[in-house]
Amino acid sequence: MIRAILSNRQRPDIPPVSIEFPITSYSEIYQNLADIGIGHIAIRDCFVTELDGDYPVLKRLQETEINVDELDYLAKRLESFDRYELAQFQGAAVSQEFSDMTDFINLTFCCQGVTVVQDFTDLEAVGRSHYMNLHGGLTADELQTVDFRKVALSLLLNEDGIITPYGVVYASGLTSYGSQPHDIRTNFSLIEQAHRRLAKVVIENKDFEKLIRQYDRPVSFFYLDPPYFETESYYKNVGEDGFGREDHIRLRDALMSIEGKFLLSYNDCAFIRDLYDAPGIQIKAFTRINNIKQRYDNGAQFSEIILANYDLQERSRHEPQQLNLFSCIP
Repeated sequence: MIRAILSNRQRPDIPPVSIEFPITSYSEIYQNLADIGIGHIAIRDCFVTELDGDYPVLKRLQETEINVDELDYLAKRLESFDRYELAQFQGAAVSQEFSDMTDFINLTFCCQGVTVVQDFTDLEAVGRSHYMNLHGGLTADELQTVDFRKVALSLLLNEDGIITPYGVVYASGLTSYGSQPHDIRTNFSLIEQAHRRLAKVVIENKDFEKLIRQYDRPVSFFYLDPPYFETESYYKNVGEDGFGREDHIRLRDALMSIEGKFLLSYNDCAFIRDLYDAPGIQIKAFTRINNIKQRYDNGAQFSEIILANYDLQERSRHEPQQLNLFSCIP
């Protein structure tokens, strides 16, 4: 959260407005700003008299003029960051001496490529974190085969780190918001493919229950990926009250009565297993690498399940099979 006191620099006689970001009551806040002659949709006309909150580096915005919508957007971006991403963002901002809103916003899109070392005693963890920053994640094979200690030593011996309050920052010459030049013309073929694929696709924004009823037929197939149970708070603006326990139950009830087929993905937990413990429902469990936790918990896996109201092995059983000598019955 960010708390800011905003004033009209041209009218120091008017009391300032105190706002918490992200904004929750837009109409009230915009009216308060309009009352003191600031809050324009496109102009940086809000003078930051004071700013504090969860991100100390943003104090650099004090005594500057900002646009309230830009600060609200920045607050929403940072709210989704985990603690290491916040260290990356703030460490990179200090190392690059950023103090402008545009720089802060742009940095939220590229700070994940920066390595911040807060503990030099665990070279394995340092190397793993740096490798993930460079490659955007880890596969299960890489987790077993990459020498992360060697990766860490290469980083520490060959690059100059910058000491910041958030750790030692290895920014690899971070001077722009793109790691490599990019020719936009290379995207044209992808745009054309997307155009052909989506030409007859209908995109709607409705409650899932209404959509299921609308499109349900004996030949319909529904794939559903709802907010995972007890992680609903990760999702913003999912209805007025979010996606709660009653919505998971409502989704189950809607799916149990359809004519078509459904495939549903969830986190593996007792509540969801009990919810779909019914005749005709198949459940298949699997795990995948939890990339977010790799920096703190080496080898961490995330357990998931898929649920279906049809035979999950149906397709493989109907595929042509290669016969061999041992398949023949005399």
